[in-house]
Parts: sequence; structure tokens; C-alpha cells
Amino acid sequence: MPLQRELLLIFALQPRQILTQQELISRLWPDQQPTKTQRPALSLAVHRLRQVFAQGPLGTEVIRSIYGKGYSFEAPVEPMDTPEPKPNGSPSAPASASNETAVQAYDRSMASRLFYFEAHDYWPNRDPYRLPRQQWLLQQSVEHDPNFNQGRLELCYFQLLQCLWGVRTAASTLPDLQQCLDLGDQQDSQAPGWAAIKAETLSLLLWQPQTSQRLYGSWLGPTLPAGLPRFAWARHLIFTGKARQALRLLAQLLHQDLSQGWLVLSLAHCALGDIAAAEQAAEQQLRVNPALVGSKLFLAMLVALRGEAELATKLVEESGILERPFQGSLSMVAYALAHGRLAKRAHQLLDEALALISQDPDAAGALGYWGLAALALGRSYEAIGLLKLSVRRRCYAAPVLMATPFLHPHAPTPAGQLFRERMGRAFVIAPK
Repeated sequence: MPLQRELLLIFALQPRQILTQQELISRLWPDQQPTKTQRPALSLAVHRLRQVFAQGPLGTEVIRSIYGKGYSFEAPVEPMDTPEPKPNGSPSAPASASNETAVQAYDRSMASRLFYFEAHDYWPNRDPYRLPRQQWLLQQSVEHDPNFNQGRLELCYFQLLQCLWGVRTAASTLPDLQQCLDLGDQQDSQAPGWAAIKAETLSLLLWQPQTSQRLYGSWLGPTLPAGLPRFAWARHLIFTGKARQALRLLAQLLHQDLSQGWLVLSLAHCALGDIAAAEQAAEQQLRVNPALVGSKLFLAMLVALRGEAELATKLVEESGILERPFQGSLSMVAYALAHGRLAKRAHQLLDEALALISQDPDAAGALGYWGLAALALGRSYEAIGLLKLSVRRRCYAAPVLMATPFLHPHAPTPAGQLFRERMGRAFVIAPK
């Protein structure tokens, strides 16, 4: 299509350079005033170009999204014996007219889908650092079309994922999530599996697992469609002591490309104490997509749990996350590095987290994981404070630690005993 051809020409003229969205928009529509539809139209053009490249040897990553900046075209480009294109890739008049006609044709519903597609472009690497950007894109999607129920469901899901990975704290996430759920409840119809997202919120952010089980437990599991809602309900089951039920729920998907599901499966095995099976599930996900950052982090934690410090360090280094800015997901890194050659780096990460948390408990995220890292590093005083705070602030990581074996080596310590005692009072689960 004309818009895609013009975009490809701009990319080819400046390969391996970061081009901002605003720069691309000004070159694709040089004679137009800025409009709300230009940015989503650009996102769709990028998405369609990626689909084209997916059919060839370069793959979709040839157009790389640079968080907070724009795009970079990573393909090898060589000059050929053909007439040179116009300077700066300026579109010809017919193409520009065609672009203008195409842009005017987009309505709010189409713009909503464009933001939705762009959010999915960020998802293949399962990178915790990309979750805030995905949330913003999905927010734009439902703002353009409040009746787009699937977009609203995924917006809630990605907010829950940020709590799971420690990108945000439960206290900072809950108001946004509650507003999204309330707006969704006002719709005449909801996307399939809407109740599963509400159940996970009720269990793991509001810490009312018994209420969630009473409302949804007798019927929800068998009715869930494959995909995000099933994973949300499976996490509720895992972290409320029903990991075997979660395995049965996921079993029918084992022969598919589970994507996020392999990690949920790994969590279920971990909760049952079968670390070998948990590692196998995480490794299976990495075989499907070796670039999955989140899976590498969780696998590094599992490897560290069974004492393979150097292998855990290697996995963290391969993930590239050590070069990233500070974020709550680095709590998992600190735990994985605690006993290896990069233990000093783990202490530095914990010190940075403690400095932030002392100013604002919601600044670092993953309070429970930071407490676990402090225990692994032998810093029991800090561990007691962090684990107590994780209970007080209803941290998503706290039920995860209660359900998995990561705290078992530290169960006799004052921090471990205090944490379990307080969680026993605060996070009450139904008998198995």
C-alpha cells in the first residue's frame, strides 16, 4: 500500500538509525497539520511491514521498536543501479493524496485496533521493561473505543503482570485496575474470561482469595477460553495452594505454543516443589522463543534455588537486564546473583532498592522479592523490614513466596518465621 511503501523507503534511506514517531509522521504527511489519526496510522503501517518481513529471512525484528524513542530499521541495505529517490524520502503527490484519503477513513474504532496491534508488537519478548509501554498502548485503545472489550481485558491483564514481575506495586496499581474493572462491568457484554481477571485481582491484589474462590471457583475453570484468562485463573489457583488444579487446567494446552502459558506451568511445578519440572517448562518456553527475558529471569531464580550460582549468573548476563535502568524486576536478578561471582552487584541493587523504598514504599516494586534477595545475601535485618512491608502493602510477590519453595531454605530464620506468621493472618486461603 502507498503508506507502507513510503515508510519502507524512509527506513531504507536511514538504516540502523533511530527515527522518532514524530519525525516519521512529518515525513509521511509533510503537508498536513498533526491529527490524532496519524500516530495510529503509522503504528498500523509498521505492523503491516513487519507482517511482510515475517514471510522472509529477516523476520519481524528487522523493524525494532526503541522504547520511548521510535523505530530502527535493522536490515542490511545496499545501493543499486537505479534512479535515486527524492531527498529525505519525500512522498510524491499521488502517494501523499492517497495517504490523506486513507487517514481520513480511519474512525475511532480503527484507531483503537491500531493501538491494540502496536501493543502486541511489544509482547513477543515477554520483557518486563516493556509492560508499561504496552499498558499505555492498551489504554489508548480502550479510550478510542470504550466498547472494545478484548482491549480492556488485556489492559487489566497487563497491569496484573506488572505486579507479578515487580514493575509496579499492588498499592500503586490497584486504583487504575479497579477503575478499568468498574468501566468493564458497565459494558453490556464482556470479553470471554473477564471473570478470571476479576478473580485474580480479588485474590492477589485485594488479598481476598476465599471470596474469589466462593464467587468463581465452582464454575470458572472449565468455562475459560485458552489464553490470558486461563493463565490469570491458573495463577490464582497456584498462589492459593491449588497448583495441581492449575496443572489440570493447563494440561490441554501442552501441545500448543503456550507462550506465556509455559511460564505459568513452570510456576505450578515450582509450587509443588518439583524444581526439575519447573526448569523444564521454563526451558521449553525459551526453546519456543530464546529472547524471552522474563523466562530467563525465572529460570535463573530456579537454578539459584538449587545452588547452581554460576549458571544463574550466566542466565542473568544473557538476558541483558543488567544493562537496563533500575526496576523492581531486578529483585529477581539480585536473588539469582546472590551467591555467584556477581554477588557484589546484587548487594548494589539491594542498596538502591532500600534507598528508594525508604523514601516511598511504592518506588521499587516487588517488596517480597527484595526481601528474598536480602535473605539470600545474608542481610537478615533488611530482610525482616522488607518482608514485613510486603505484607503491610499487600505485595503481589508475598503470596508467590508463600506458595513456592524459594523461602524454604530461610524458614528457620527470624525473617522467615515472622513473614509466614503474618501472611497466615493476612492472606487467608480456603482448605485444599
